[in-house]
Amino acid sequence: METVRLRPLDGIRALSALAVVGFHTWRYGTRFPATGVGVGAIDTFASRLWLGLTVFFVLSGFLLFRPWAEYALGTRSSRPGFLRYLRARALRIVPGYWFALAVIVVLMEREFAPGLELCLPLVAFGVVAPRSRRLAVSAAFIGSVPAVWSLLTHGFAPGRFAPSLLFAQIYSGHWGVIGPAWTLDVEVTYYLTLPLIGLGVATAARRFTGPTAFWVATVCLTPAFVIAPWYRHTVKAHGWHLALPACVDQFAAGMILALAVSAWPQLLQRRSDRHAAKAALGAAVVLAGDLMIVGGPTRPLESTCFDGIAAIAFALVIGGIAGGGERVERLLGRGPLAGIGVVSYGLYLWHEPIIHAINGYVPYVTGGTYVPSFAGVTMLALLGGTAQWVLAERPALRARRDGARP
Repeated sequence: METVRLRPLDGIRALSALAVVGFHTWRYGTRFPATGVGVGAIDTFASRLWLGLTVFFVLSGFLLFRPWAEYALGTRSSRPGFLRYLRARALRIVPGYWFALAVIVVLMEREFAPGLELCLPLVAFGVVAPRSRRLAVSAAFIGSVPAVWSLLTHGFAPGRFAPSLLFAQIYSGHWGVIGPAWTLDVEVTYYLTLPLIGLGVATAARRFTGPTAFWVATVCLTPAFVIAPWYRHTVKAHGWHLALPACVDQFAAGMILALAVSAWPQLLQRRSDRHAAKAALGAAVVLAGDLMIVGGPTRPLESTCFDGIAAIAFALVIGGIAGGGERVERLLGRGPLAGIGVVSYGLYLWHEPIIHAINGYVPYVTGGTYVPSFAGVTMLALLGGTAQWVLAERPALRARRDGARP
């Protein structure tokens, strides 16, 4: 079965990225981050916008597990290819991230410049390779000049830049160049773990057919909803408390959704705005209950149980929207939100360094300036994100479809 692209999910990506921008504008743009802007309604709302991260994790679980879900339930005959999958994941995240990393260091985070200079051949090759391997080799050769100079003058001292480059900042004990990129460390760990999870689920579920296979596969994923709360409650070491086990219930919610749409394809084929509205209403009830009973933390992964329940709510929303009708398609699959969704990766990476860079040059965010501050940061981040899309992401996606040119 061919896994089709679901265009309304671009709008979901846009809303999730904008939510994270709103959260960080509130958290890092104020004079006293611990107290917010001092306006109760804004502080209550903005302090929970980190939930955009949960949506991203649920989306990754849903989209990346779909081929494995189809294979586990027998609607796909062949097992997903491991090497092809890894190549696709690398092309999706590495060129764009390394491009943003290099430009942000040059423009805004000069303390990381020695590390960038030392790693420049690798960065140049990784960003340019999707366009042309020969051109990438030339770029790496040119990048070796400052790398050799840095090696001679500073020695081998990649510092905190190397963990950022290699998707390992949360394991290094320090925040990296781009703070929100800690979620990429989690995503990469999930990418590497997913084939093992998929193989285990498929091995168990393919012995059965019909709804029984779905329930067997679902039961295989339910331990995630025990592991994650235990890990969040137990592990407090800096960085490690954000690792994949702390977030695995959020990925699992998306994976169970992938199983559901594979078992009952009509969930996506019905194209009904009414069903999308019902799913959104059900999700709102679940999330409201989560907020009232468990309580909504003002930072991700602070609560033992909140994140997993919120992930279930967002999985309901994503499932409803993916099977939505013309109105949902028009709102989220076309127009401005869809456009922002296309460059949402860059928006997500660029906004926090921009907030830190302009702090001290613009007034602190207050209750009266929160909305225009959010709009200004968003516009600047969209400029960086658009450049990242045009120069790094789009060529990489073309290479993923067509194969890199020699």
